[in-house]
Amino acid sequence: MNKKSVTTNQKAVSDVIGVVVIVTIVVALAAAVNVSMRGMSSSGLDPAPFVSMIQSGDNVLIVAIQNGPIEIAGMKIIVEDSSGNPSGYASFNTPGTYLKGGDMIKIDGVTLGEEYTVSLVYSASIVGQVVYIAPP
Repeated sequence: MNKKSVTTNQKAVSDVIGVVVIVTIVVALAAAVNVSMRGMSSSGLDPAPFVSMIQSGDNVLIVAIQNGPIEIAGMKIIVEDSSGNPSGYASFNTPGTYLKGGDMIKIDGVTLGEEYTVSLVYSASIVGQVVYIAPP
């Protein structure tokens, strides 16, 4: 009688297990990199507001606000002459009132015909600036 031997291909099983392990490692690394990059790209804080302003006659016009709103109670307006010396500032303490596009800022106490920098400060950061020339 012929004895038939049954052989198993152990190598095929090893290849399948190897591929599964490699795919698992690649997926785990991709997930770790994704989580790491998300942590680097965002500090978790909202972006700082930005205010577009232009001179309009003897006023400063708020054109647009990005990443707002800006509460007037936490805002300051600083006016500096061309040498960078403070010429005055205004603080607003009106809780619940927000700055919006179309608002005007009245500049007073400046020398006619002189150039000034008007800075809008919110949360201790300059969020908008414009060069202002006091009309003669």
